[in-house]
Amino acid sequence: MTSRRKNILVTGGAKRVGRHIVERLVAAGHHVVIHANSGASEAEALAASLRTGGAKAWAIAADLADAGATEALIPAAAKLVGAPLSGLVNSASIFDFDTPGGIDATAFDRAMAINLRAPALLSQHFAAQADVGADNCIVNVLDQKLWNMNPDFFSYTLSKAGLLSATDMMARAFAPKVRVNAVAPGLLLPSHDQTEEEFEATASRNPMGRPIALDDVVSAIDFLMGNASLTGQVIHADNGQRMFASARDVIFTARESK
Repeated sequence: MTSRRKNILVTGGAKRVGRHIVERLVAAGHHVVIHANSGASEAEALAASLRTGGAKAWAIAADLADAGATEALIPAAAKLVGAPLSGLVNSASIFDFDTPGGIDATAFDRAMAINLRAPALLSQHFAAQADVGADNCIVNVLDQKLWNMNPDFFSYTLSKAGLLSATDMMARAFAPKVRVNAVAPGLLLPSHDQTEEEFEATASRNPMGRPIALDDVVSAIDFLMGNASLTGQVIHADNGQRMFASARDVIFTARESK
């Protein structure tokens, strides 16, 4: 069964992968609220541009490190739309370097707040306001790194591991009212302090021997939003990158091979 048009909140929707998610969902006919924090002006500009093309799009700002602001986000987004939300994409995250032997408590707490607590709180409030008669769906954005562990970006990886577990638990808890799924992309864009040259040197290091197409990742999210029979699923949109074991994060492999 394929569901109908949704009212969707996309966190971190103004930049990078989040922006592509927004553009794909709008192209599929959905109404989209674009969340941002530091990129609030970019979210406003993107929403205005999409409205010029006839789409229903809004921008909203909130700091996901602030629990109160996070809990207010779902009702504020629904108010903008003028109806309950029926889709949520938890895309926003931070990606700061640390290791198990070099943890900064403040940075650790911030990673957990933005990458794990915020999606959990947003999902809770989304499920509470969701219309029983609608096909309601949450999609969490994970990382192939969870199936290809190394100790780099320790706090980030732990937070995403928590979100993977939350995906399963929330799919059970929120059924039958809400479906909960996830996408686990591989390397898509330069991250952290990676140079374009380093990115290009590692982008094809996967079993398929080619860069991962960003369009394939966002189309997987659109697919999960639209297929009303899927819940508790994780789509690995990574060209099989998770099957290549690495002692370091992919960011460092090009540097260490020089």
